[in-house]
Amino acid sequence: MSADGEEIGGSPQITRNPSPPPELCQNDEVHGDSIGQTAFSKHWLFTTLMKLIQEVDKENEGKEAAETEFGVDVDEDLQNELCKLWDMSMNPEVAVFLQEFKAVEILSGVIAKSKAPRVTEICVGILGNMACDKEICKAITGSDKLVKMIVMMVENPDTPTLVETTRLVYTCMSNREAGSTWISSIKSDSSFFTNICFILHSSTNTDLLKNTGELVDALLDQDEELCGGWATQELVESLLEAVKQIGYSHSETLETFMHIFQLLSTSEEGVAALVLCADVLQIPLLKYLLSVCEYEIVGLDGHEGCLASALSVLNVLYSSSPDVVDKLSSAPDLIRILLKILEPLFPLLPENSEKLNNISKYSNSVTNHPDKSSEEESEKTESNANGHITKDTVDTEGAEENQMSTEEVAGPTPAESRTTEAEVHKYRLLYGVLQDFLHDVVVSLVTDEDDAHDTPNPPLFISVLNYLNSNCSRARINYMLLSFHEVKDSEVDPTDHLFHLCEKYSQDRLRRIVQDFKEGEIFFRSDSLNMEDKR
Repeated sequence: MSADGEEIGGSPQITRNPSPPPELCQNDEVHGDSIGQTAFSKHWLFTTLMKLIQEVDKENEGKEAAETEFGVDVDEDLQNELCKLWDMSMNPEVAVFLQEFKAVEILSGVIAKSKAPRVTEICVGILGNMACDKEICKAITGSDKLVKMIVMMVENPDTPTLVETTRLVYTCMSNREAGSTWISSIKSDSSFFTNICFILHSSTNTDLLKNTGELVDALLDQDEELCGGWATQELVESLLEAVKQIGYSHSETLETFMHIFQLLSTSEEGVAALVLCADVLQIPLLKYLLSVCEYEIVGLDGHEGCLASALSVLNVLYSSSPDVVDKLSSAPDLIRILLKILEPLFPLLPENSEKLNNISKYSNSVTNHPDKSSEEESEKTESNANGHITKDTVDTEGAEENQMSTEEVAGPTPAESRTTEAEVHKYRLLYGVLQDFLHDVVVSLVTDEDDAHDTPNPPLFISVLNYLNSNCSRARINYMLLSFHEVKDSEVDPTDHLFHLCEKYSQDRLRRIVQDFKEGEIFFRSDSLNMEDKR
């Protein structure tokens, strides 16, 4: 059960009131008994804890405790009071007072002795609230016995208790001074990894999956050894089952799981485990990307991190699995996704302003060139006559383009004043992943037969070229070509490679766009040299 009283995992819903009983609040004597500046009563808190201790003693003596298939039921009135205490513990002043009253030791003893699942859940939940205070978190972590007990509780069969247990461990893991102690305890528990995989693989409780995902993410992010040791096919398959339950639409929980996949991809062991599951793993990755790119204009706000993780992992699969290359290279979905994301992203980076201005400068210089205009009009007439490229068929995702106009290529001007440094940093990370992925996709558009001799059958990737040639806007293609400039240590120039493919497979419109871009580069370089000479 969550701290706000919602039902979790089928447990009975309990109405909670974060305030002490009304009769105590109405008593004038209580005001002098308040905890700090709150209206919460010290006397009521003491009484509730005493009742809890007495109830647990009765459990162990076998008195007044009703055994059920879920464990032991305690008095409903006491459960209600404990739930009020649970809610009260969210208040920082109450949490500090509980710590001064040795509540950590009391709750630890109750957890160790109680056979009532709801009592255990509430006690762990109270500790989870108290652990939000850094000093109390250090005090909890200082009890080696308590840490080991909480870590072992990950094998508890009660879902609501697991929700609170994973939250408590994650909260303590997030404390820099306490995290290493919890990691050491987790490493020493040989069954912890198995229990985590079991939860991810079998749970249908979204709160539990969210908490468990955050815990795994924190563990792999903070400990490199653990990231390599946990990089197994078992974990990847368990994560995939959890993602099925969560769904493929954007959410904070899905972003957490995508980041876990990305963390796994940073080690050789992780890449091997991901590739073993490549056929299944690429499905949720593509479904998520397709959901983000469902509409014509892709909104990036809040999606940058998840997109970067998903694209990074998919690129790892693309670079490591020939089967994935064959599948993704035979359909235009991948390149369409990458270019749709690149279009709104490229102008958001301040450093791209000069590139857009350069290409626009070249565009303006050739707009009124007689030879150029005549050539493009001829191309337009020929395309319409042959039925290959018309206003209705060129780029259903954008406008028809037969020349590089400022508006079509440059898009919106980066609004540096409206973009924070943190946002720019996220955009750069996503842009870097896109650059590498686009480069890898274009360079991979080649078959063994291409270099040896012509074959009567077109290559698998011909549909990708057809998409770029017939249904992709010039603006998006130019964004892609601009992005190729910053990919370092490349043995193959992707722009030249794409131009060669266009010539080889008669992709005339795409060839002209690439040629225009290459001429624009030459124009700008020569213009820069002339400016230097004038100086």
